[in-house]
Amino acid sequence: MQYKTHWFLWGLAAIIWIYIIYRAFSFPITQDEAYSYFLVKTSYWRAMPGSANTHWANTLCMRLLLWLPGPDALWKIRGLPVLCWPLFVVSVFQISGSLRSYAIKGVFLAATLLNPFLIFYFSLARGYAPGFAVQALSIWLLIRVCRQPNQSLQKWLPFFFAAALSVACNFSFFYCFLLFTLLYVLHLLYNGQYRSLLQKAALPWWSLTGSTLLLTTGMLFFIRQRGDLFYGGLDDPIRSILGSLIRYSTYLPYPSIWPVAGAFGLLALLLLASGYHAAAYLQQRRLSPPLLLTVSAVGVLLLCWLLHTLFGTPYLLDRTAFILYLPVVIGLLMTWDERVGRLPAAGWKKGHAGIAILLGMILLANAITAYNPNNFSEWPYQRDTEACLELLQKSDAKKVGMTMWHHGVFHNFYQVEQPGKYHFDYTLLNKDSDLSTFDYLLITRKQENMPAIGKEWKIVAEHTGSGAVVLRRQP
Repeated sequence: MQYKTHWFLWGLAAIIWIYIIYRAFSFPITQDEAYSYFLVKTSYWRAMPGSANTHWANTLCMRLLLWLPGPDALWKIRGLPVLCWPLFVVSVFQISGSLRSYAIKGVFLAATLLNPFLIFYFSLARGYAPGFAVQALSIWLLIRVCRQPNQSLQKWLPFFFAAALSVACNFSFFYCFLLFTLLYVLHLLYNGQYRSLLQKAALPWWSLTGSTLLLTTGMLFFIRQRGDLFYGGLDDPIRSILGSLIRYSTYLPYPSIWPVAGAFGLLALLLLASGYHAAAYLQQRRLSPPLLLTVSAVGVLLLCWLLHTLFGTPYLLDRTAFILYLPVVIGLLMTWDERVGRLPAAGWKKGHAGIAILLGMILLANAITAYNPNNFSEWPYQRDTEACLELLQKSDAKKVGMTMWHHGVFHNFYQVEQPGKYHFDYTLLNKDSDLSTFDYLLITRKQENMPAIGKEWKIVAEHTGSGAVVLRRQP
């Protein structure tokens, strides 16, 4: 793709970046971000390795930015994901250059640059967005190395380095790194090139992959032993992982069966595509990007099932499942693009273009439907927490009971970032809490792990968007 002839795409990417920056500056801090901030601000480094909340690249960047003078503004906390958007855009544009059909290019750009779920995480201080950006970079590097006639181990090193860097952003990407490494080694063994792994020139590759595998496995085992590796799905890998991709990418109204039906449809496409490319590989004995992407996606599903069966490891779910979004989208669209190039008649090609244009329009409508600069429907709980805290302060509250959604951000962020500002005592509510000991409650309509609220409690403030409710106990 010649960037100078596609100024519209650069303009669109710049507008989305402005949207991301605005959200990063204005969207209230969330519970997971607050805990990361607390560990960094208090230099509680000893607790970080045992917490699944620690996304190392994001944590280290947050620490660097918080050393800058001035208050602990949200832009310091969310700096890395915001700055990773240009890397993501450049990588996506480079990947789109490998697609020959302009209609399929449009679908790809809409699926990547206009996905509301991806956009949100570029304005949130977590490791997912940096991981997406580096993963896109690794796929671009994969396409480059696969185009070269001489695919020596040294030429594969940049791809594996980028894939390893995504693991440093978030450990969920370890699944992809593990499958990429396994498939590459199997490729060398199948073609009788295993001796290249025993040469001195392979030392950098062994150092990179070996250290990534050992360090990540060790840290995940430590997190599991600490009891913090619990987030995920328990149903099955198809509904948990592929269902998450469908559910959290769809913002248009849909029937209740859509996530399940879409997940199984996606699985069928992945199996067909991976089988098609595997058959081609057996003839050509040459790796291709769609082969690695589709087969690794199927491999991640199998690996998750195996780990869940043997060790009870939860399936990837919701945001963690999105480590497969780019491999699935790019792998399937590259397969589609390859098959279209082999269509014999112009009429068939026009038919495919019509389908692609329709799909692109649906993705655009989906993005427009999800547009909201001040809210994210998948994480609404802390949107109004600060307003509730200000109300409690003005109401001269003495002792406040809080549900986990509000207690987490108050204890880990507001109390640390502005010490001494709030004068009331606070306690995390649970099902055994004695509500008579509080004069105020800060809860959500989604009441979890707390006792029933009696008639003596009066609603003082209620926020419909986030579900935050402030109640005062009557004398």
